[in-house]
This record gives sequence, structure tokens and C-alpha cells, in this order.
Amino acid sequence: MNMQKMLNSFIMIFLIINIGLFLFLYQREVTRHTLSSERILQLENILEKNDIYLLDHLPDFYPKSKLRISMPADIEKELVEGFFQNEEVRFTISANAHTHETSKERLTFDQVNEKGRVFYGSSEPTFVPKNLLEHEKSKTANDFVKVMTLDKGKYELTDQRDGDNFSIYYYNERFLGELIFSNETIVRIDEEGITEARAIRYVPQGFVGSPIELFPADEALYKFMSYIRSFEDTTLTITDLDLGYAMRQSTLENVIWMEIEPYYRIKLSTGQTYFINAYTNEIYRP
Repeated sequence: MNMQKMLNSFIMIFLIINIGLFLFLYQREVTRHTLSSERILQLENILEKNDIYLLDHLPDFYPKSKLRISMPADIEKELVEGFFQNEEVRFTISANAHTHETSKERLTFDQVNEKGRVFYGSSEPTFVPKNLLEHEKSKTANDFVKVMTLDKGKYELTDQRDGDNFSIYYYNERFLGELIFSNETIVRIDEEGITEARAIRYVPQGFVGSPIELFPADEALYKFMSYIRSFEDTTLTITDLDLGYAMRQSTLENVIWMEIEPYYRIKLSTGQTYFINAYTNEIYRP
């Protein structure tokens, strides 16, 4: 009986030690890959001294593997049927694109510059919000994205820009918890409804290789500050800063698949977008 009690005590002590070790290692990982409040404050002060203002939070920078993607799937037939159903459709082929249009709507499929990108236009919108309240416009945009993407992939709203009489909604796919900047659907809603949109989706295959350490978000922003101040001296506001996957090439022509890397995406209030490679801290504009 005493031996059983001792054994139970040893088991309990062993469990407590392992739980404590797990919590210690977990907290160490969080500390290593999350910016402290002191570093964030220092970053904000340095940016403001350079007339740059940050309005978004800073993402964590846990190690990430590369993401394998393949060419966009050929969805032309499905998409035309989904939009136009039994309507009379005029089909034209040019050197650069395939176009399907009715008296109200048009779908154009790029065949050269970025094969797989689809453009939508409507002179008499069929996707119309019940009213111009924000939640109704958002619902209409969400419904449209499901049709435009054939409900393939999980898309989420990552940005919104409002004009005098219109709003533009930016969606990106989230694959296994990670944003894919290269997979996007952009929707414009005017007072009468959705009048324009464009979309492209490279097919994610999965993550490959061991996770690689990333540059911290503050180092990426210091890099951006140095770069932008080499030619721009006006006040700048960073409205969005997120971390996801992007491709440098504009096309995958003659390639079955490729591996893409994680990037920080920096959006300014002016509408400009910059990307910084999270592996190398190199900056580029698409």
C-alpha cells in the first residue's frame, strides 16, 4: 500500500515537472517571437520622428515553412455558367483574353499577362445590397466572393477603402491558418451595387521543408522606413501590416508548381502597397 502511494506521488511529481517544463518552453518561444511593449514603443517613437505613423498591430514572427502552389485552375466554364446560367452570352476571343458578356455583365479571362486572373464588370449590377449600411454592403461583397471563387478556398476581408460614393473590399485566402496575398478577390461596390471586381487563385498544395526563422516585424518596418525616406519626404500613415505568402513572379508560365515565401505586407493610407520578405528582409513593390 505504501509502495503504491509512493508510486502515485512520483507520477504526480513527474507530471508537474513536465507541465512546468512545457509552460517554460512555450513562454520562451512566445518571448522569442513576439515583440515586447518596449520594442514596440521604441519603434513607434522612431517612426514618428521620421513622420511615419503606424495604425495597425505588429504580427508575431514564428518560423514558417515555404508554401507550394500551382497554376490557377481553369474555371472559365464553371464561372460563366455560375454567373450567367441560362442567359444569352456573347463570347469573343482576342490576343490577350476570353470575354463572355450579356447585356448587363461581363467576365474577362486573362490569357497572357496573368493567366488565371478574372475581371468582372456590370453596367446594371445584379449583386445589390438592400441598403447602403456597412453590414449590408459587406454581406453583398461576401456573397459575391463566394460566386467569384466558386467557393473554393476560405477568403477573409483584409482591407477596405472608401471613396465618396463607393467602397472597395479586399479579400485574401487563408490556407491552414496562413494568409496568401497572391490569392485575392477585390470588389467595388457603388451606390447601385457591385460594378467591378477582379480575382485570381493559385492552388495551394501544402507547406514544404522545415520552418525558417523570420525577421521581426520591427526590423521589417525599419527597413521600410529607410527605403521610403530615400525618395519620399511627406507624412506617411501605415494603415495595415500583416504577414502572409506572396510570389515575386507575376506568372507561373511553363511551371507546374513553385514554392513561395512569407512576406510582410505594408499598406499606406495613400493606397500604396509594399512587401518585405520575412526571410531576407528585402523590400519590393509589385
